[in-house]
Amino acid sequence: MTGWLASRRRLQAEVAYLRLQLKEERSKPRLTVRPGPPPPPAETTTPFAMETILRGQIQVLQQMTTVPGAKELAKELSTWRERAIRLSDMLREAETDNEWFRRQLAAFETRAVVPAQREPGLG
Repeated sequence: MTGWLASRRRLQAEVAYLRLQLKEERSKPRLTVRPGPPPPPAETTTPFAMETILRGQIQVLQQMTTVPGAKELAKELSTWRERAIRLSDMLREAETDNEWFRRQLAAFETRAVVPAQREPGLG
């Protein structure tokens, strides 16, 4: 019976600790999703670092399902689409210029061939 009471007290203490942690996490300001590359991962040696990172990722994912989070993601999506369109246009222009230079080089090489200046039969 004492083992059951001890394990129950231990579980109650753990539940109280987790509720305190949850209350602290809820009192912190919420994370916002910003466009751009993700920040570098935080390297820590504490055993709770992975739990904290996972909780933060869960909060970010939950915020993405809200209206402000969805608007932020839509804005980021349009930003990346605009960048992709600009890069595609630049690539198309570069390919056009490359083709023009290739044709100019081929025309120059064909004109650069000088026929032999010898008389026939002198070999």
